[in-house]
Amino acid sequence: MKRLLLTACAALVAVSARAEELKFGLITPPPHVFTRAAERFGELLAERSGGRFTVTVHHSGQLGREPEMMQQMASGLLDFGLFTGGIASLRAPSLSGWFTPFMVDTVEQAARAAKLPAAREMLRQLEPAGMIGLGYCFAGMRHVLMRDRFVTSAEDVRGAKIRITPFPAVKTFWEGMEAVPTPIHLGDIYQALANGVIDGIDIDLDALTSLKFYEVAKSFTWTNHMAFPAVFVVSRRLWTGLGEDDQRLIAQVAEEILDWCNAEQAQAEERNFAVVQQEARVHRLENAREVFEPGVRAFDQAYGADPLIRALREEVREMLGR
Repeated sequence: MKRLLLTACAALVAVSARAEELKFGLITPPPHVFTRAAERFGELLAERSGGRFTVTVHHSGQLGREPEMMQQMASGLLDFGLFTGGIASLRAPSLSGWFTPFMVDTVEQAARAAKLPAAREMLRQLEPAGMIGLGYCFAGMRHVLMRDRFVTSAEDVRGAKIRITPFPAVKTFWEGMEAVPTPIHLGDIYQALANGVIDGIDIDLDALTSLKFYEVAKSFTWTNHMAFPAVFVVSRRLWTGLGEDDQRLIAQVAEEILDWCNAEQAQAEERNFAVVQQEARVHRLENAREVFEPGVRAFDQAYGADPLIRALREEVREMLGR
């Protein structure tokens, strides 16, 4: 009997010591800062937990597109995600506020804004969708890459098929410019540009360089018209099943990784732009705010009344002393 009890206790210890295997899903490829952040998160969580948690990163949309992964997260089939703010805004509409044109000028400013009260409140709106938001990571500021022309006036995009991430805020902006916003999955952009299915793309420098879109579209216009965040989320099913210590551990590791991600991306902006300058023709649009005024007006009409979006704008203006 004593031997049986010892054997049973040993088995229980072995089970409790076994690492909990967690899944992390996202759509970006390995070179992208979002994917590197996910990988670093897994490494650091394993280290800080003494091996109790291990994280497998499924990049490049291996688990499906973002709406599908969000559904997996709600049902408990996926544990962590780093999802573009645009797609996340389909679950929490106030996140559209991050796409306010010309609200911030740099990744550094966006990262500071991510710690403001309104930004934190936006994350809490994800909870009814089965996700706990832990913070933001920014892929960089947005610009325009066209197959055959620079953007020097609104005329240059009027009627042009511009690839967008498929969510309402950016669609509204480009419709205001009288362009034809065209949703295309990130992995399909290269061929769409090469085959002339689209005329250009609304893109950040990290995605542009990591996926080498400059090989099939050579006219890059520096517009800096909006930031592009991703939200770091954990499945509510996983979260509520954790003790307070493990919740605190995961939140702390996530915060460290997101700070790293934003600092890394701020430095990468210059490196990525150097690649674009070498591989494509570059035009810096000095009066971008004026050129994109129709898109700004359209965005404001659609989203300016949202209380949380209005709060974020006011907090950012105060932060920047504007």
